[in-house]
Amino acid sequence: MQINKIQLLKKGIRIFLLVFMTANLWYCANVVAPKGGPKDETPPRLLLDKSSPNMQTNFTIQDIKLEFDEWVELNDVFNQIVISPPVDRKDYEVKIKGRSIVFHFKETAILRENATYTINFGEAVRDITERNPAENLRYVFSTGSVIDSLTVSGQVLDARTKEPVKDAFFMLYENLADSVVRTENPFYFGKTNEAGSFLIQNVRAGTFKGFAIKRVDQNYKYDNPAELIGFPDDFIVVGDTTNIVPDSTGKRTMPPVKIPAILLFQERLPLYISKVDSMKYGYLNLTFNAPPGNITLEYSGLNTLNDSPPQTNYEVDSLHIWYDQSGDNTWQLLVRKDSLLNDTIPIKARDRSNFLNSETLKYIPGISTKPGKLNPSFPIEAGFSRPLSAFDTAFIRLLADTALQVIQPILIIDSTDRRKLLISFPWKASLSYSLNIFPGGVEDMFGLKNKDTLQIKYVTDLKKSYGNIKINMEGLQDSLSYLGELLDKNEKVIQAFSVTGKENFVLSVNALPPGDYHIKIVTDLNKNGIWDTGSYDDKRQPEPIYEKVLEKLRANWDVETSINLEEG
Repeated sequence: MQINKIQLLKKGIRIFLLVFMTANLWYCANVVAPKGGPKDETPPRLLLDKSSPNMQTNFTIQDIKLEFDEWVELNDVFNQIVISPPVDRKDYEVKIKGRSIVFHFKETAILRENATYTINFGEAVRDITERNPAENLRYVFSTGSVIDSLTVSGQVLDARTKEPVKDAFFMLYENLADSVVRTENPFYFGKTNEAGSFLIQNVRAGTFKGFAIKRVDQNYKYDNPAELIGFPDDFIVVGDTTNIVPDSTGKRTMPPVKIPAILLFQERLPLYISKVDSMKYGYLNLTFNAPPGNITLEYSGLNTLNDSPPQTNYEVDSLHIWYDQSGDNTWQLLVRKDSLLNDTIPIKARDRSNFLNSETLKYIPGISTKPGKLNPSFPIEAGFSRPLSAFDTAFIRLLADTALQVIQPILIIDSTDRRKLLISFPWKASLSYSLNIFPGGVEDMFGLKNKDTLQIKYVTDLKKSYGNIKINMEGLQDSLSYLGELLDKNEKVIQAFSVTGKENFVLSVNALPPGDYHIKIVTDLNKNGIWDTGSYDDKRQPEPIYEKVLEKLRANWDVETSINLEEG
């Protein structure tokens, strides 16, 4: 019995020691990064003596090994690594092996003859501690006997905003045919950075077709109408082949080629109506795939009450149509725009009596003057749900000051948007006003009136709280048309204007709130009233846009500036 107790005790001690040693080993195996100390900001350094030689000539397909002085990892390989001339993604892979990365060509890979290849790694390789990317990591080789060393650089900008475009590709083709951008991969290409700049290195001398693209898929061909494109007006000539002499390293040296800025745009898609809303009596809403500009409408088979014409209102890419039909027949709306659009829409008659019994005329704050501060240089705008036909001054009252003095304003229906009633008066500074529209005060084109009482309060601001802008435009050509916009910092259009048949023009806009403003002027080359993008097949660039940021407008201040479109 005593012996059994001793054996159990020994067994228990062995189990305890085993558990203790296991726990101790587990603790030692879980290394915790030391706290404190300087942050590692040093990027991985390439060890040239342990890596595949760069700048190889007569290169044949083989693995490319790049070894670093610390442990590294791969990051976003297929977006960061750019190979020029392009190699299909399915024809290569990149792996981690110890402190090295290995670029492996698969059996399906085919390299061009006598071509200099560049592999730009971007930020694909970084250390595993602080994720510092290896800087300027680039591998170059040639399948021929010479490493080409010419460069082509430039910048890609958005055609409308002139802002730099990041992650666009500028491509060079040896084949100069127009169709090449749709049928072949480029011979060289570069990718733009945040400044929209690109640099294509190791280019051979010759004449190339240039083409820029912002891809929506992962190929290098222009095969999707949603892609943004741009192109120079001329072929790009790189170097002079008669003066190229290889130096002792086999490189060709020539001054870099810098091309003019490339304007990126989306080609105009065929105009079409993407949505039709005709479920309510007396109302249609057409939504287009793009701003339609000037279109022609015909109402075939529509008989209106009292021969009153339909009312229309445009909002960017939408068209609102109101009509009051006599009869219950189906009619057709014909929508035309030059050769771009020819559409016929059948409109089914809706129940007018049900509409009249269920609907009322409603106030719409979104198209009305906001309560509160009132600019004394402008009328009050009261917007409603449908075009107005009449108002009754007996049910509209404007009160001034706290004494509630009744005053008689001038009332008119806005000719540019008949949903709005304009209330004008020689407003006095720093005075309170109350607009009251009682039931029956306004009537729409269907004879429906407002049923709710509307009361809105305003306080007129001082005129000196606002400023004025005057812009003198010169250098216009009287044979051309121009479309202009004065915009605020939020791109809201403050004043739109057009100019035709003049060499000079003055735009004056008064009583503006203090703030930042800029002006845009489009040279409307085809005089269609809208800005037109370019066309690759027609070799047409986007219509020119002139833009200028104005001096900051301050309260009680006049800003006057001159612009000359000839100087750009």
